[in-house]
Amino acid sequence: MNERTEFADFAAALDYWSQVQITLAQAGRFETKAPLYEQPYFDGDRVMIPRGPGNAEDSDGYTDYSILRGDGLYAVHTAGRRRGEASPDSPRFWFGRFDDAAKYFVGRVVGGPTRSRLRREHMPVVNLQWLGRGLSPGWSEVPEPDPSGFLPSKRFFRHDNRDRFYFTTDIDTATSFLLSLSWRELNDAFARDIPGIDGVPLPVFSDD
Repeated sequence: MNERTEFADFAAALDYWSQVQITLAQAGRFETKAPLYEQPYFDGDRVMIPRGPGNAEDSDGYTDYSILRGDGLYAVHTAGRRRGEASPDSPRFWFGRFDDAAKYFVGRVVGGPTRSRLRREHMPVVNLQWLGRGLSPGWSEVPEPDPSGFLPSKRFFRHDNRDRFYFTTDIDTATSFLLSLSWRELNDAFARDIPGIDGVPLPVFSDD
């Protein structure tokens, strides 16, 4: 798989969630405007992920996301402002492959928040099913400073491909389950049981 193919999968997943959010908003089921994010685009070595109407700047501020390639890593960066204080552009999560960074973003920053913003619905938190289960089969861990030098930290990696690894700001074993899912499985997991979205088709992904 190459980066362009991985980017196409990411863009397709974000478009799917945009259509889900628009459908929910039109039905009065979404607590904010839609979509949360617009289509991503390349800016040199960085993939920009523009905020949509659902993430417009408000009294709390705003957060911008991007994925930056460099030093053999794909880092999910945030920047913005919180209660009048600027938050400088900085990496928060690191991955060995672009598609893993993209899957993490879709699950944790798009799919999960979509579920939590439903009106009059209490949706199960997808991530909770993976807590307390250790690592997903096929994953291992080793103590290692994260790329910012923070300790204590761990590198989580695949047994069969050590180029697939991640660091997050917490010692986070649940992410290994998320990254073990195919693109279709990932989107299915976060869309499961959301009412009124059966008419929004999932796109075809490269790993189908």
